[in-house]
Amino acid sequence: MISFRDFMLQKVQEYYASLPFVGKDFYTAPELDKAFGYAIGDFLSQYLQSYPVVLELGAGNGTLAYDLLTFFEEKGLNVEYIIYETSTSLKKFQSKRLERFFNKVHWVDRLPDTFEGVVISNEFFDCFPVRVIKGWKELFVKDGEAFWKEIQDKRVFEFIRRMGYENVDTLLEVCLDCIDFLKELSSRLSKGYILTIDYGYRHPLEVPQGTVVGYKGHRLVQDVLKEEGTFDVTASVNFQALVEYGRDFGLETVFLKRLREFLLSSEGFMKELQELPLREDPESIQRLSRIKNILISMGERFWVLFQQKAHRSLSSSS
Repeated sequence: MISFRDFMLQKVQEYYASLPFVGKDFYTAPELDKAFGYAIGDFLSQYLQSYPVVLELGAGNGTLAYDLLTFFEEKGLNVEYIIYETSTSLKKFQSKRLERFFNKVHWVDRLPDTFEGVVISNEFFDCFPVRVIKGWKELFVKDGEAFWKEIQDKRVFEFIRRMGYENVDTLLEVCLDCIDFLKELSSRLSKGYILTIDYGYRHPLEVPQGTVVGYKGHRLVQDVLKEEGTFDVTASVNFQALVEYGRDFGLETVFLKRLREFLLSSEGFMKELQELPLREDPESIQRLSRIKNILISMGERFWVLFQQKAHRSLSSSS
């Protein structure tokens, strides 16, 4: 019998170890249209003047990196691009995708010891495993069956109290791994910013039935405990937890907003949205449809968190 957290971790590790490229079972926003990456590049440009280094966490198939590097090149920005990637197969795929930027990109499989710049991630934190809690009991798994046992990790109690969830009578998904990674990331970031984009929520009452889902062959896995074979398992990100614990790690929240609001504030994104309907070629019509999908569907479910590393790092209470 193992905790659901360990079950999910095993599934995710198996999945990404076997994954030759991103897009086999799901699409991310960068794959839909370059306007997504250009909007991010447009936003980051003002900060890269002082910190001309980008660290991308988990670059998928390299599409976001390609679009950002293309945008920076078009704007005359000389930016060093670092990709943190632990998957050998994805790293090979990214290398091929980004070969024309070979002199600007390099890969690391561990976070730099010290770093000044801008950290970006798109659908990265949702891969971390969560502990599933209900009524002060934790979900465990054995042979595809669910069992509820007393909470064994005192950090889960601390998290629930810290976030004010003691009286929340719904499923709780506690991602201690997210918090641990954010702490390590902040400790390595001496100066700069962290831009986190992912599907998520601010309070568990927004997702009373929980958010854990599986994806296999572009279909939703209904029961992740009983599904056979290799497939992806994800959970939506608790953004308020990243904000709350981020303060402990010296991270000041600049803003937290829905992806739709973030994109609509981008001049480049809005220009594409306004000009594409005026064109009648098939490619423009298809692009407009994809951009609307990003704006309408993903725009509501995704959040954008922008944090600045403060000059003084606070000690963690976790």
